[in-house]
Amino acid sequence: MVICVTKKFAVTSREIGKDIVRTAGQADRLTKKSYESWRIPAIIIALVSLVVTYIYPLAFIYAVLAVAVITVIAVLGKYLRLRRFAVKFSIDDYEIKTDTLSHVDLESFEVRRGKWRRDRVENYMLCFEELGTYYIPEDNYLWNVDARMSDRAVFEKAHRGDKFIVAVHRKSGKLSAVYHADYFEYKADR
Repeated sequence: MVICVTKKFAVTSREIGKDIVRTAGQADRLTKKSYESWRIPAIIIALVSLVVTYIYPLAFIYAVLAVAVITVIAVLGKYLRLRRFAVKFSIDDYEIKTDTLSHVDLESFEVRRGKWRRDRVENYMLCFEELGTYYIPEDNYLWNVDARMSDRAVFEKAHRGDKFIVAVHRKSGKLSAVYHADYFEYKADR
């Protein structure tokens, strides 16, 4: 399949900022390592709660209340973290660089959901020569109706040796947003 690009989409600091703020609100991608690291603690918590419930029958009511309180605290904590990020966000904290794609990678594994159901998780990654690895978010470039792409579309359009425009956090070095140089053109704010 041949894709003809008649014009490149202009990317400014404003669009890059929109993408960074939007992806900061999303949960981090589930990796196989992070999934497996929760398995043992979850089993231990379940066994301890069963033993306590058996010994002390009212413990079930307390456990339900504890789960409700923990859920409220987690949701409130995420909301406050996102608000704090939105207030502290500045595009000046990010550096715009150009890098060459060394290869693309797909991490896929099955996650067990209950006794019978299994879900397949696929993480699409872009690996750059100098800047490292970037996990592609599920939805990309939502600021332009014509440029919107899924993670799979970005993955399929990227090939070894392609040039990308990359927004890198100055302090942490984290890759925050990427734009394929064949489809996007960075225009610095004046």
